[in-house]
Amino acid sequence: MAKAMTNRERWLKVIRFEELDRPVRFEALGIDQNTILRWQKEGATFKNEGEFYLQSGFDLPAPVMIGAHLHPGFFPEFEQKVIQDDGKHQLIQTTAGTIQEVHSDGAMSIPHFVKFPVASLDDFQKVLPRLNPADHARVDNWKWAFDLAKAANWPLNLYVSGCFGFHRHLMGFENLMVAYVEQPELIHAMSRAWEALVTGVLERARTHGAVDILYFWEDMCYKNGPMISPKMFREFIQPYYRRVCAKALELKVQGLCVDTDGDCRLLIPLFIEAGINFMLPFEVQAGMDIRQAREQYPRLAIQGGLDKRALAIGKDAIDRELESKMDFMLSRRGWIPSLDHVVPPDVPFENWRYYLERIRNWRSK
Repeated sequence: MAKAMTNRERWLKVIRFEELDRPVRFEALGIDQNTILRWQKEGATFKNEGEFYLQSGFDLPAPVMIGAHLHPGFFPEFEQKVIQDDGKHQLIQTTAGTIQEVHSDGAMSIPHFVKFPVASLDDFQKVLPRLNPADHARVDNWKWAFDLAKAANWPLNLYVSGCFGFHRHLMGFENLMVAYVEQPELIHAMSRAWEALVTGVLERARTHGAVDILYFWEDMCYKNGPMISPKMFREFIQPYYRRVCAKALELKVQGLCVDTDGDCRLLIPLFIEAGINFMLPFEVQAGMDIRQAREQYPRLAIQGGLDKRALAIGKDAIDRELESKMDFMLSRRGWIPSLDHVVPPDVPFENWRYYLERIRNWRSK
C-alpha cells in the first residue's frame, strides 16, 4: 500500500492511473436541495451543499468557477432583477442574461424561459464585451482559491462551460438546435469566442498558480444519446476543443474533464480525439456502464457510474451495486467511486450513511 497522500496527489494519480493509498473520497457529485431538507428531518445537521461536502469528509478541490453551469463566463454578469410582477408570476433577468418566468411566491418549478441573450450575430456582438478574455478580474477574483490550494495541498479545479454548454447558455436549447442548421456562421463565431475565452482564462490562471483539472460543463446528452450528431460535433465543436486542450497541456494542466449527463457513448471517442482524458458522471439510467467504458477506453479517467437509484431502494441494492463494480474498477485504476448524479430526494439519510460506510471500508481484491 502506498504511503498517505494529500488530496492533490490522489486526484492527480487517478488521472495518471497510478497507485493510491486509498480511493479519492468524493462519493456524490452533489446533493439536491430537497434532499437536504429531507435529511434535516432525519438527523442531518448540514444546511447547504458546502456543509454536506465538508461533513461527508470528501477529498475537496479548490474551485475556480468561470460561469460553468451558471452562465457562459460573462464578466460582468448581467444584473439579476425583477422586470415584472403580477402577484402570481415574475419575469426576472438572470445573471446569464436570460428572461425567465417564475412563481412570485418563490415556489419551486421548472423555469419558463422567455428570451435568451443571443438570436443572431448582431446579438452576439452585443454580449461579446462580457466575454473578453482580457478582463482578468474574472480570474483574479478567485485568488483565494489558488491560495487555498497551495496552503491545503488541494487540487485547483477550474470550471468553465464546454463549447456546447457555451452555445446553449447564449441561445437556449431549442433555438440552438435550429441554429446549428440555419446559422452555422453564428455557431462558429460563438465557438471561436469560447476558445479565446477559455485559453485566456487558463493563461491568466497560471499567473496565480497551477491549474490541475479543467472541467468543461456540457450536459449535451440525454437518455437516448447526444443532442447533436457526431458529424455536427466534428464540425462545430471538436476543432475548438483540440486547440483548447492543446493549450491546457502546454500550461501543464493534467486533467481535462467533460461533465455530461445522459448517454454519451457516441461522443466519448470524439472527445478523446480532441484531448479529453477524464469524464463524468456515466448515468446508469441512460444506459451508461463504467465497466464497458473502462474496457473500451482503458486510459480514460472516470468519476461516477454508481447507480443513485440503488440508494433509494435499500441496503441490499446498495450492496449489489457496489459488488458489481467496485473491485472491477478499482483494480484497473483511473476511477473515482461516485454516484452518477447528485443525491436525489428519495434517498433516506440512513441509506446514504450506509453507502458511505460501505464504500469507505471497501477493499479491492
